[in-house]
Amino acid sequence: MKRKAFIVLFGAVLLLMATALTEYLFYRQDENTWVERFESRLHEQERKADHLLATFRDSVDINSEEWEEDLIFVGIREGRVFFWTNEIIGDRHLSELLTSRRNFTKIGNTYYEIRRKRYKDIDYYALLRIKDDYPYTGKYIKNNFGKFLNISEENIGQVEISTVTVEQGHLITDKDGMGLFFIVYGDHYKERASNYLLLSFYLLFFLSLFYVYDLVLKHTDCWKRQLLYFAGFILLLAGLRYFMQVFRLPSIIYRLPIFDETFSKKIFLVFIKLEHRAGSSRASIPARLSSNGCHSDTLAMGFSHPDRITYRDFCHSRQD
Repeated sequence: MKRKAFIVLFGAVLLLMATALTEYLFYRQDENTWVERFESRLHEQERKADHLLATFRDSVDINSEEWEEDLIFVGIREGRVFFWTNEIIGDRHLSELLTSRRNFTKIGNTYYEIRRKRYKDIDYYALLRIKDDYPYTGKYIKNNFGKFLNISEENIGQVEISTVTVEQGHLITDKDGMGLFFIVYGDHYKERASNYLLLSFYLLFFLSLFYVYDLVLKHTDCWKRQLLYFAGFILLLAGLRYFMQVFRLPSIIYRLPIFDETFSKKIFLVFIKLEHRAGSSRASIPARLSSNGCHSDTLAMGFSHPDRITYRDFCHSRQD
């Protein structure tokens, strides 16, 4: 029987390893999909910027277009800025930053991708707003992404960009294949979803531990040894719980809605609202009784003996 328990335990460990590897590959593939969508939106905006740049000549009618907030155009002639579509670009080193030939740079508190075109002695630039990078954030100041990238407000803290190579970072390139920056998705990125098939495999591994424990316990006659096995099993479960809590593994479990901080806050707020409504209802009962000709002492008697008298009986007797 111990042989059977060992075989089951060995199979459970293999199942755990296979499930963990599948989960890693599964979500890594998801990240690749997110990167492809991110780049696709970026490339679409680049094509739009290049199309507008191609129409610029000796001068640009600033009233000819409804210029987007996240797509800014700048014109420089003889080292001086003579044309811009958004006054937010006010960095005194703007000309120097744009002529540095870099395709990705930080201007003020915002990262931009730079597209350029030269016409005669004029340099035109298109600045694609990628992400804000303020030294501090608050209720009204957030490090938002450009709207064309379609990163929701709840996800802005879960998507980071870097100009240098970072662990688990994905290189973002422009439509010409030139590297721009690296992007990293956090563990609580909202597009992450729990795969319930993999979750069931983790549950099967957990249940198999109890099965192995039951097999060993049933074929042990000595109560001292049973007590030793029981203590060891409890320590094993406690160790697994500690490991899961500290390292938040398996991550598929912590992607369930119940572990979402915003979900917990919503549940708490709903509970508070229900309590407030219940309290308001209880407070308004005496007022409703009075409006129907009943007094608070009547209410107290009705609650003291609910099996003998009712609200309707008292109100009717009061009216009589």
